[in-house]
Amino acid sequence: VEGQGGAGPTTSDMLTDYLPYIVAVIAGLLAITVVLRRGKNEDILDEVTTLKSDIERKYRKSDLIGEGGMAKVYRAVEITTGIAVVWKEAASSRGNPLPEVNARLLDESELLSGLNHPRIPKHIDSGEIQNDNGENVVVMIMEYIDGPNLKSDITSLLKRGRNFTIKEAIDTIKEICEPLDYMADLDPPVYHRDIKPANIIIDDTKGPVLIDFGLAKGVDAGTDMSLSRGLSEGWSPQERNKGISGPFTDVFSLGQILWHLLTGEETFNALDLDEIKEKIIEKEHPEWIAEVIHASAQRYDRRIHSVFEFKLMLENEDNYQE
Repeated sequence: VEGQGGAGPTTSDMLTDYLPYIVAVIAGLLAITVVLRRGKNEDILDEVTTLKSDIERKYRKSDLIGEGGMAKVYRAVEITTGIAVVWKEAASSRGNPLPEVNARLLDESELLSGLNHPRIPKHIDSGEIQNDNGENVVVMIMEYIDGPNLKSDITSLLKRGRNFTIKEAIDTIKEICEPLDYMADLDPPVYHRDIKPANIIIDDTKGPVLIDFGLAKGVDAGTDMSLSRGLSEGWSPQERNKGISGPFTDVFSLGQILWHLLTGEETFNALDLDEIKEKIIEKEHPEWIAEVIHASAQRYDRRIHSVFEFKLMLENEDNYQE
């Protein structure tokens, strides 16, 4: 039925007229929802960030580059600068419970923070994080030393059918002696006690750099020996099984490295002087170096007493018959 003035607006016409308003309202509601959700997510992120330790806020851990019975070592970067660093994290194992490895790494961190030598990595930071197992573990941040370790250098040479020359070997050992001499002059003196090719990094600029101070020990003035255990088989002297160490401990390890550099042979405990000379002469090295190696491998109370004396013997080779 038509009324006065003609037909009224249809439902379709009304929807068409109000559609822009409806779309605007829906868009507004969606925008409000996004803002609320974003705010909630930011609150969650803020909460996660708050849970991070100081170490995790300052450094980003990446590739695993080494591990042992007490720690795992990662490459990392300082977040604000992008500078590469080393992240050393306490890790328990069957023979080393978490409290012990945490205490060991804390000791290493404290010791390293007091050392300052170009052939020793700089201590940068330390703290505690919660690992993937929910355990609180100690972390130490150190200077990153770029280069292969001495072990891989020796292996590479052996694969090519050669050993270090006498000059190469002596120069390398004397450079390793430098940080050991420095530590021995501290009060109290510090002994590394875990010298081996895997713990010596060859930096392109600095040359040999000594790493892994997990077994390093300061010995109070007036004493020669420390009764704490820990050793690397072959590279460490037998008295370490009894917990005995002193300035003579690192001498044994240096002698074994010198032997290995010159001959490619494994470490030894019971070769006499003639047997050492035979192998040294076979490799066409001067006979006098066998005397030094033999003197470094004696029982601790008969051994070359200090790294300083050991280095002096290498520098004064004229004292030995060629």
